[in-house]
Amino acid sequence: MAVVIPNTSPTKADRPSMKRLTCLSMTSSVGTFYLRARGRRIEKVGNVNYPAEAKSHQLFGILRLLVTNVPDGTLKQIHLFESSGEQILDDAACRFGQLASPFGTFQDELRESTDELEIIRTWQFRKNSSLRSS
Repeated sequence: MAVVIPNTSPTKADRPSMKRLTCLSMTSSVGTFYLRARGRRIEKVGNVNYPAEAKSHQLFGILRLLVTNVPDGTLKQIHLFESSGEQILDDAACRFGQLASPFGTFQDELRESTDELEIIRTWQFRKNSSLRSS
């Protein structure tokens, strides 16, 4: 006897089209320009707003963030993907993403194929009190 379970999950047409970018996926992606520009903007904001407590305690570390943007450049969410082990640095990186938003609108080709863009970047809080992304 077969049991029929109604499909209550959204159809593909109902779900947002999502694209995920990492540095490894950048080589030929249409989102490469967007990813690099966004990274430079967050770096600039982060270096201007580098946490005083991190400087005074000489904290440094590496973390990974997953940031989701929508086509108009609005920040949808920030998720700490991998902690630096220092709460001050983790919180600061998330704050920098918020301070740097909104980001630029998606390029036409990206906007046509993507409703949400997830970008995973590695952020380095360095010993010289600077922020760098990769």
